[in-house]
Amino acid sequence: NAQGHRYTPALITAEQEEEEANSTTPSYVFGDAALRVLQKRKKDKKLHQYTIQHLVNLLADANDDDDDEKKTVAESSKVAASAFFAQLCTMASDSSAVAPENLRIVLSVPTVIHHDDDQNELDAAHVDAWVDTVQKGWKS
Repeated sequence: NAQGHRYTPALITAEQEEEEANSTTPSYVFGDAALRVLQKRKKDKKLHQYTIQHLVNLLADANDDDDDEKKTVAESSKVAASAFFAQLCTMASDSSAVAPENLRIVLSVPTVIHHDDDQNELDAAHVDAWVDTVQKGWKS
């Protein structure tokens, strides 16, 4: 949520940097914890690059491209964004005392996307990226 220039609820980053991580599946931190990690790494100048919206936009943009580097970034973005939605489902399940499969997921996507200082209308690829990412996080 970028309301009032506050990105922290939707921030996500790996707990350890790639070169520090020993395992193949990174663990992620969210919100204020992610902000603290980014500040420690001195990467807090461009917080929008660590928001869920930016990660899902990268995923949607890579579907139309043949560039292997973009596809690698998109795959790691998908894992990170899915981890965010899995965390949301876990928190909602814990607070409401229901199983995750009993949650009703409602996804509201904007009609205009803000990506790299551009404004474009939302297309089917972006909607599909949002739905796929939420579903993957919900089912994990």
